[in-house]
Amino acid sequence: MDSIYKEALVLAVSKLPQGNAKRLDLERRLRGVLNAQGLESVKTELFNESRNLKLQEEDLLLEITTTVLKTLLIIYQAIMKLEDNYKMNLIM
Repeated sequence: MDSIYKEALVLAVSKLPQGNAKRLDLERRLRGVLNAQGLESVKTELFNESRNLKLQEEDLLLEITTTVLKTLLIIYQAIMKLEDNYKMNLIM
């Protein structure tokens, strides 16, 4: 239900006299529809936010993995250089 239609319904209900059974029924039904739509809207927003957080989590895990692998490579290269230096010192 788009907002113009909702506004028209609210306006139409407000024009009925207070205490009118039809007005009370329409108000009840209108509140139900608006609450249901609000709930669906919230559910959709929560689903979208959950999906975005999962994507961010995956991105962070990938970044962490890449950083750890780069760090391990640097450590490995440093160890290899130390071993080479050690071997060179033994030969001399």
